[in-house]
Amino acid sequence: MSWVGKMNTVKESKKLIKYKPGKEYIATIQYMPSSNTHIITYKGDFKEGFFLKDLAPSFIRVFGESFISAVGEIPNSLFITAWFVFSVLLISIANHYTSERGILLTTLLSGFGTILVLLKPQYYYIAEYYRNTVCNNCGKEFICRETEKPNIKEISTPETYSIRITRYWGCKSCGYMNVRESSEGFITKKEKIMKDSYLAKVQCKRCGKTGIYIEYKKPDIRVSKKDETMTRRYYRCKFCKYEDIEASESFMVPDSAGISAVERNIDYEDYSG
Repeated sequence: MSWVGKMNTVKESKKLIKYKPGKEYIATIQYMPSSNTHIITYKGDFKEGFFLKDLAPSFIRVFGESFISAVGEIPNSLFITAWFVFSVLLISIANHYTSERGILLTTLLSGFGTILVLLKPQYYYIAEYYRNTVCNNCGKEFICRETEKPNIKEISTPETYSIRITRYWGCKSCGYMNVRESSEGFITKKEKIMKDSYLAKVQCKRCGKTGIYIEYKKPDIRVSKKDETMTRRYYRCKFCKYEDIEASESFMVPDSAGISAVERNIDYEDYSG
């Protein structure tokens, strides 16, 4: 095979990806050396329920889909800033009023503000749920249900990273299959390549040598609506040319101290099945 032919070859492999305790899936990875591009495809999970799912039709009727969508798209950082300002206002009120009336007012305002902050993410899910369950054929609302697991495609080039999710919603009324494709609110971007010194102790999975991994492409960053961040890196062994993929996920969890950051590894294991 000529040098040009080798460069244009598409390498295909499969990986068993373990992304959380008890959860795993098989991904097909196509790699094009000529453009240093990875195309990763796999089956995702059905849509999960959410806190206000049963009340979603009522929210849509009262406020309308446009208002619900607008509130759901407000950045979480803006809501956190507003909550901080609101908290300062509450402290000022508490310091000014010492009567039972003042304490009651402060408590009511605090409870109202807490409810707004907690419900904010729900507005995004309500709007998304509405759009997914409207039938494009008969027009009925909240009538569609997922009939099969979604197809997910991630495309990673040296400078760009994107994700497309295709879901299949069957109408319970007319039987029409609504196929919907979107990024589902994921924010995707590229990160800087780490220094080789950080890889000095990493062992090659094929030849077992250490200190010979290089990161041959900028890593992928994916952030969900829940602020869960996935980082995926691409390594190549300078000795045996083995190409490795590693990833991690970070997210926030409540605990006795308030909220803490948690990170877990996402394992990419070679799969020959």
